Amino acid sequence: MMSPEMMRVAQEQMSQTSPSALAAMQQQIMSNPNLIKLATDTISTLSPDDIRRAADQLNQTRPDEMLDMAKKLAASTPYEVAAMKVQAEQRMVYVN
Repeated sequence: MMSPEMMRVAQEQMSQTSPSALAAMQQQIMSNPNLIKLATDTISTLSPDDIRRAADQLNQTRPDEMLDMAKKLAASTPYEVAAMKVQAEQRMVYVN
């Protein structure tokens, strides 16, 4: 389950994104079940500071960039998704 802070960030980002872009991102993400598992696992382990950092990054990301990232993620193989997860975890350890 997402924290209230993460929900606020997600709602804020979604309000800045067009309905067609949101639908495209949803379709891309739903086409790759590994992404859903990765997102669920990652969100459940985020600390409040991690959420604040993610919010700052999301607020600086344009909707078209988000759509491009969703397309790339949806086309990723399970191996590539696993590699992205490891890289993200390493960055989080480095930042902390």
